[in-house]
Amino acid sequence: LDLSADFKTVGTLNLGISGVTSTTVTQTDGLMVGRTLNFGQDGEASTFDATYSISGGTARATTAVNIGKNGIFDIVGDGGTIQFNNGGASAVTMGAGTISYTLGATGVSAIDNLAAGGTFTIGASSGLQIDASAYTGGVGTIELVKRYSTIAGTFDAGNISITGLADGLSGDITYDTGSISLSIVPEPGTYALLAGLTGLVFVMVRRRR
Repeated sequence: LDLSADFKTVGTLNLGISGVTSTTVTQTDGLMVGRTLNFGQDGEASTFDATYSISGGTARATTAVNIGKNGIFDIVGDGGTIQFNNGGASAVTMGAGTISYTLGATGVSAIDNLAAGGTFTIGASSGLQIDASAYTGGVGTIELVKRYSTIAGTFDAGNISITGLADGLSGDITYDTGSISLSIVPEPGTYALLAGLTGLVFVMVRRRR
């Protein structure tokens, strides 16, 4: 299903809850409004994927988002707006599903809660994938999830994939009270090289005197 115009209002959108083949919703524009979005299901034994991919437009869920087994929420670049959810008791719950971010030149769209309240829960088997091949912004911090009251749980290190960063850079996932960010920093070897070059310049300056 390709979405490029308004698609509202949806009570509950189920992707991959049952079936025998993979399914994908691709949103490039327009406004999609729903109460509850379900991607995949932890109790489902099948191996097909259920993917919601957004590169433009607005995806808004006002009550709950559940990302279960084989569910993939795919965010491409920074042209889309993701509003999960609108505060209060609403929540995003990750089971054995995956959130995938493909960074643009300067960053990527964050999952935004819009208002105070809400819990973003990360299950023990939740996955986080980040492709930074197109990123040219250098050292900095990129918000991935923001404005929740609580971030419950963390991604296991073995379930995090960060690829494509330029030589000399590495990425760390950081957690705050209500946000998750990608911190892009120089690799330890780069720090050592910079320190060595600084020392060399200092010695050269002293010798010139």
